[in-house]
Amino acid sequence: MKARRTPRYLVLCSPLFFATTCVHWGLSPLTAEPRLGISPSAFLGVLLVGRFLTDGHLGSIFRRCSELRWARKEVLISTSTLLDICVGAMILENAGVKVVTYIKPIMMLVFFGFSNFGFHAIGSYSIAFANPAK
Repeated sequence: MKARRTPRYLVLCSPLFFATTCVHWGLSPLTAEPRLGISPSAFLGVLLVGRFLTDGHLGSIFRRCSELRWARKEVLISTSTLLDICVGAMILENAGVKVVTYIKPIMMLVFFGFSNFGFHAIGSYSIAFANPAK
């Protein structure tokens, strides 16, 4: 097909490459050991560290990006609320109610779904509405 690495090629093929990587590195180990291998406390810790990194980046290198600050303020829940939710979930987990254990797979599907949504939206738009090359 004489495909070259043009921006359109990369936009259309990135979701396929990303999905293949996710399957190879994510789902293959789960077939051998069918459980998520991270403890609930480590999972919540990684979630909080990710939020603290986001807040730190928005306060430093992305401070001029008003659209990112708006999205952080208007779309995401506050860091203190997220911290309260994580503490409550950990208390329930230690009390025997496996909240985090059952939420981990659902959250992973949602996170990967949202992360792939941008690629798929751009690729779908390029296929449906872009003018053919002349």
